[in-house]
Amino acid sequence: MINVLFDDFCDADDPAPWLGKSLRTEEEVTLMEELGRAYSAVQESVGRSAPDEAYLDAEEWGSVIAIAARLAQMMVTNDLQAAALVQEQRQRS
Repeated sequence: MINVLFDDFCDADDPAPWLGKSLRTEEEVTLMEELGRAYSAVQESVGRSAPDEAYLDAEEWGSVIAIAARLAQMMVTNDLQAAALVQEQRQRS
């Protein structure tokens, strides 16, 4: 799952180039940057090759979850707003 954040969906270490591609707003970019920093902090504390349990038990993991939740909520809201706008434009046509 983590490779999606850093390789597939966007680069959480540098999400700005993904604005308008997989990220819709500057706020999403900002939260993705925060998520990348929070996850990197966990990696630094437990080590890159640590088992999943070490990540989940890390003191910093709560920050990863909190930021990811805010980002997910924002992305869903933005997607729903975009879908509603498309639907509204179709109804006008």
